[in-house]
Amino acid sequence: MCRSALTFAERFKIMQTKITKTIRVSIDVKQHLDEMKGSVSASEFIETMLSYFERNGVDPRTSINGKFKTLELQGIERIIKIIRAIEKDKIRQAASGARSAQ
Repeated sequence: MCRSALTFAERFKIMQTKITKTIRVSIDVKQHLDEMKGSVSASEFIETMLSYFERNGVDPRTSINGKFKTLELQGIERIIKIIRAIEKDKIRQAASGARSAQ
């Protein structure tokens, strides 16, 4: 059955039936997973990650760094635009103040 075809309720029902599957991961990956998951179970944490990927349109099989870099650059560009607008406003105020002082 295709994963994307299942609704959240269907996945939850499957989880409730305690169907489990063992997966192999390296010791480093296991330690990293344990650190990140905190007090929740590995299954819950992985389900949360998968839901995050689905909600945000992130495909971990592709380079996600590119997508986040693009979003980061867009955020930086917005900040620069705001700063430039503030600078222009301050320059206008200073210029009008200098004109009125003369």
